[in-house]
Amino acid sequence: MAFVDSAKVNLSLNIFARIWLKSQDAETVDQFVDAIQDMPEVVECQLMAGDCDFFLRIVVADLDVYRKFQIHHLNKISGLQNVKTEIPLQKIKQTTELPLG
Repeated sequence: MAFVDSAKVNLSLNIFARIWLKSQDAETVDQFVDAIQDMPEVVECQLMAGDCDFFLRIVVADLDVYRKFQIHHLNKISGLQNVKTEIPLQKIKQTTELPLG
């Protein structure tokens, strides 16, 4: 497995987005999941229990690129009710290692 230095390919901004759908029925959820699969900017998508329906990690070059992505792609997904964007200030820890004991 190879890891790419995101800064060297001008994709150094990680954005986290909490997603709420208009409904949690299978058709609405499936439409959202299918749409996200075709968006390379979305590098992680988690179906959530709790307050929001989905939690996304989106990788882009800068805030302007993210805003355009949100307007022209994310907000166009059928059944989307609300997006709350979280912008991290500093990466404290990121690992791919599992705590195998």
